Amino acid sequence: MSKRTLAIPAAFIAVFMCLALAFAAWTPDTAAAATSNATVKLVKTANIKNTGSLTTYPGQKSKLKVKVTGADASEVVWKSTSKKIATVSEKGVVTAKQPGRCYVKVTVGSSTKKLLVAVTSQQAYQAVQNAFVDKQTKISYSQAKRMKKYYRDCSAFVSRCYWDSKLGRRIFAIGGEDAKSWALPAADQAMWLNEHGKLVSWRACDIKKIRPGDTLYFETDYAGKDYSQWRFIDHAALYVGNGYVMDTGGSGGKGTIGFRWCKFSSKDKSIKFIGRPCP
Repeated sequence: MSKRTLAIPAAFIAVFMCLALAFAAWTPDTAAAATSNATVKLVKTANIKNTGSLTTYPGQKSKLKVKVTGADASEVVWKSTSKKIATVSEKGVVTAKQPGRCYVKVTVGSSTKKLLVAVTSQQAYQAVQNAFVDKQTKISYSQAKRMKKYYRDCSAFVSRCYWDSKLGRRIFAIGGEDAKSWALPAADQAMWLNEHGKLVSWRACDIKKIRPGDTLYFETDYAGKDYSQWRFIDHAALYVGNGYVMDTGGSGGKGTIGFRWCKFSSKDKSIKFIGRPCP
């Protein structure tokens, strides 16, 4: 009687052990397959939707969001390509360290996405934010009324992103004290920046050298070459990150503030000066 009673548990244990071994052998392969088929997608939050990149300044923290399918969110791995420029935590919090640019990568299994992080000065960062505020405002193009609240020409737009007392903007006057009440024309802005050692490049340069908030000056010849202007400059724009500039009048069309991608190719002879009002 006792022998028969013990036989059942022994058989049961043998079967259980076989199943356990089979499960142990199967689980890693299944998990690996699931992870390899996983996908990860960076969510375009408010701070990256404009240019598809993250513009930030030293000390600022930015939370990145991801959408993961086919894997547990805990399997997400974050990495910065340059911890000197910006670090990223295991929860996707980016902390800007110093001006420059790097990429933040997020990986699940074999799926990886990356995001450009452009770190500029806090003052330049604010100028870029002011540009997007103007873009959302009904602005009309006018040279005669360029210093009134709802009017801009190209040089007034760039200058007033940095300084406009009536709008509470007191970052940096491109042109000194006189420029606080009247924006200098594009050529005069470039010449003043050059005289004050705020030069990035005389012409189109490697995009890695440019930071959000830098000011660009062009020779467009819309109305013919202007020999009276320094370096024939007749247009100004503000660099806002990831290859994009904002301006009004020229590419934007009169009556709007334009948002366009700029090649920054060495073959582009129209860029005559790139300045950096705030380091």
